[in-house]
Amino acid sequence: MEKQLKEVYERCFDRQGNDKLKISLDLPIVRTNSHHFGEAARVIDMTNLVREIGTDSSWNVSQKGFFASKSFDGKETKAGSNFRSSILEVKLPLAANLHETERMLVDVWNHIARASEKARVATLAYGSQPLSKADNSLMVGNCKNRVLASKLNDRFCYLGLIASEKVHVRTNAEEMPIVNNVLNFYSPAIIALTANSSIIKGRGVGFADYRGIVIDMVDFHGKEKRKANEARRGIMQPIGSIEEYVDIMLNVTPLYTMREGRVVSFNGIGKFKEFINNGSTEVVFIDSGERIKTSPIISPAPIDFFYHERTCWTDARPRGMRGTVELTSASMQSSIKEILAVGALTLGLAANAKEAWEDIRRCDRAYLSSLRREAMEKGVSLGKTGYRDVFVLESVMLDYAGKGLEMIGEDVTYLGPLRRNLEEAKSPAKRSLDYLSKNGMKAFIEAVRIKEE
Repeated sequence: MEKQLKEVYERCFDRQGNDKLKISLDLPIVRTNSHHFGEAARVIDMTNLVREIGTDSSWNVSQKGFFASKSFDGKETKAGSNFRSSILEVKLPLAANLHETERMLVDVWNHIARASEKARVATLAYGSQPLSKADNSLMVGNCKNRVLASKLNDRFCYLGLIASEKVHVRTNAEEMPIVNNVLNFYSPAIIALTANSSIIKGRGVGFADYRGIVIDMVDFHGKEKRKANEARRGIMQPIGSIEEYVDIMLNVTPLYTMREGRVVSFNGIGKFKEFINNGSTEVVFIDSGERIKTSPIISPAPIDFFYHERTCWTDARPRGMRGTVELTSASMQSSIKEILAVGALTLGLAANAKEAWEDIRRCDRAYLSSLRREAMEKGVSLGKTGYRDVFVLESVMLDYAGKGLEMIGEDVTYLGPLRRNLEEAKSPAKRSLDYLSKNGMKAFIEAVRIKEE
């Protein structure tokens, strides 16, 4: 059954098409009226926001009110919330090039910006730092959030502080391992250039990439199993083939899958391979506690493995459901141009992955992990001595990405905002601290609304 899984999974990356790039944004939403300024948007706020987004006749709002969608040349863009979270998720479809991505992003953002003004909420870049800790009324009821809430307790105010930009880049089966390696190993430089969440509850705390810190610190299965589950977070070990990647993931503990459109957790499974080799296992419905026996779904698509992938928060990860590699280590940016710059970086590194990998593979993974931790805490270029400091890593990475964009006929100037961050040694996290120190929290929130320019 393992062999069948590997064969079916590999075919997911052999789907060819002209579309190369997909951007997905998680946008924290806060209230802006004088009494509740800076608090997480509540159910009524999110309802009003999605209703306002749906006022344009070209949008459709679902009967449940969970999302609004718009078609761009037959491709659907979604913007939505389940009304129990203070985060609005914007999903663009796969696009053929950066220009097409920009056109869709500007169009959808115009709707969201107008709607947020009418609904008296702010859609923030840099993360929604002034929020208090999460409560159940705002908690998205999925497995990951439940695990995080139980592990973090009162130590961190997790919900609403996570603002992220996820970029999917299409690869074929041969390209996937090396593209994934490159995006993972360059993650210290990506984090340093894009980190955004250095403020929590209105205080500067030195965590420039709050999202990374949270994921990095959580022991999903206890400290004694942390080593065994290190493939679930951070920089994934380099992979030489799709088969090798599947082998790694088979030895990671599964968290959840879907049955009957509902989330189920695995009961008594130490590794995903036990589910595959046993041919069945008991699962528990998260919403009701009901227990059933189920068998792994492998053909025509490895559905359970797809969900298993989603529960590993490495800095880049394969996504067989789409035949892409997903960069997850970039934080939310403060303008459309900066958002597109992260997409350009991902696309450029993927296009020039072979050359970029020959350079970065010489670095020790443990050393890169230490740089990654420093980038999460400080955000800006770190100024360490020696060739492999983050500043040099950022510069080299941007050069490889620029060359990659040229190779596929894309506009290199899309990387401009990231080059400016490097030259000024000011990531979004540093700018957010500057806003807070000079203007106070209200001016800070006004300043970090996402802008088109």
